[in-house]
Amino acid sequence: MLANLKHDYSDAPFLADLDQEEVEGDLIYVQPTGGLKSRITVTGLESWKDSINMGINKAEIIFHVDTTASDIHNYPPPSQLMFTFEAPDGEEYRPIDYFFNPAFYGGVLDTSDYTYTFNITQHVQRIIDVTDPDDDEFVGNQGFFLTTGRRTDIANRVVLKSAKEGGVDMKITYSKFLD
Repeated sequence: MLANLKHDYSDAPFLADLDQEEVEGDLIYVQPTGGLKSRITVTGLESWKDSINMGINKAEIIFHVDTTASDIHNYPPPSQLMFTFEAPDGEEYRPIDYFFNPAFYGGVLDTSDYTYTFNITQHVQRIIDVTDPDDDEFVGNQGFFLTTGRRTDIANRVVLKSAKEGGVDMKITYSKFLD
């Protein structure tokens, strides 16, 4: 039996920000069951293409739960989130790091500090290395989506702090090689 769910956001504090591509809000909202997914833009990755002889050792993006807005004691956050990317064809895909090993990729809630960490090392390296849109390995940098790991059968939602509020960290460790 399939359930038909409908979400009413008419009284939501973020109503004005819904479906707005260029709005950087104070909070990031993620809700499953046909609810909310958030678009994340990481600017500047393309500029690393000019860095010759450079390899990404590790690239992580870390999202911090707003424990007050999420009301974590009454509404536990999802155990896992999914961080996908938008390909040049407009479709949504998991980064190659996920297929290397889902545990390596991450996205699991760390309850010691209420964060979700994603390892996107290979994906970032591909953005830098593969610049030809006609190359089958080209992924571009059109943006990312943050959703719950289980969209249809778990109703846990979460509110995260935005980059504007210091709630998103991007950590990149790299090495430069000699010619």
